[in-house]
Amino acid sequence: MVKLGQNVIVGNNVEFRGNDISVGNNCILDNCVIENDVSIDSNTIIGKTVSRGKNSTLKDLETKQTHIKSGTKIGVNAVIYSNVEINENCFIADFAEIRENVALGKNVIVGRNTLIENNCVIGDNSKLQSHVYITSDSQIGSGCFFGPCAVTSNDKFMGRTEKRFALRKGVIAKDNCRIGAGVVILPGVIIEEETVIGAGSVVTKSTLSKKVYVGNPAKIIKDVPIDELRRD
Repeated sequence: MVKLGQNVIVGNNVEFRGNDISVGNNCILDNCVIENDVSIDSNTIIGKTVSRGKNSTLKDLETKQTHIKSGTKIGVNAVIYSNVEINENCFIADFAEIRENVALGKNVIVGRNTLIENNCVIGDNSKLQSHVYITSDSQIGSGCFFGPCAVTSNDKFMGRTEKRFALRKGVIAKDNCRIGAGVVILPGVIIEEETVIGAGSVVTKSTLSKKVYVGNPAKIIKDVPIDELRRD
């Protein structure tokens, strides 16, 4: 059964696949596939068309259906663009925003007011807490944790010439890394597997795996304790 609240707008190319689909009041659905056991709270937009300013540097993308797979829950006032794939059992909290051409793995948590920019991948079982900013062209591995207000960036020079486009690089955070609250990660940095970054640190260089970093700039202070490493 598909349950639609009041004032729901179902636009073009919307497919409901399965049972137990619930959509709250005042939602807008467009160009999307919604699978079984998905709930969408009120005032949320799914499949939003990309809009750009006159001076935008984004390239045109073929508009594809956003795909929300089974078991996913989406909060109030969330905005999810077109060309997004959200795998099974994800949780998207209130006021979160997911831009175009983003893929979320299974069991991903996206916190309240968190923004994932375009062209990003988030691996299975990763958690992005409230107010996290994932810059465009970033890759987040599986089992990663980003604490509240963690920030990534992709433009080291804040350039004004055409050269700046070739110099932009997102962040790569490999499997099972943990990023503390208020951490800032600079463009092109690679956070290796099982790295831990302490709260408030500024990461200016790529890390070694299984090390704990703190400070501005972040530096190694010790190894990650063996009993804190994942054993999947």
